[in-house]
Amino acid sequence: MLKKALIYINLLSMDDQTNAVEIITGAKMMVNKPMRVDKQNFSVKQGPGTGLIALSAKAIRVDRKYYKASYEWQFSIDNGRTWENLPVTTKAKTMAVGMLPGIATLFRMRSESTKTALSAWCTPIEIIPM
Repeated sequence: MLKKALIYINLLSMDDQTNAVEIITGAKMMVNKPMRVDKQNFSVKQGPGTGLIALSAKAIRVDRKYYKASYEWQFSIDNGRTWENLPVTTKAKTMAVGMLPGIATLFRMRSESTKTALSAWCTPIEIIPM
């Protein structure tokens, strides 16, 4: 019975890695080693200056190897009705420049490598540039 409970709690923890420690300790069990939380596929943050937005994607990794990839970036200031392209990059990070301060802006990205097909556009993330 104890083994089934352990398996159940481990499965819950794997499904919700962000709250894994709380799930384990809430079941009055001990955490053997903290689980790794996977990096978010795409993130958007205010950059170091006015109208600058830092965009970051997860690097392309297949079978524990990283591959060269191209990353397409877009933004929208009309809630996704129309999209404007930013320069395509070969790095998983870029800086969007000239964004309008105080205007809600959506960003999205997609990627392609020699080992992967062109991905679908990710879920857009909204930020209000400063």
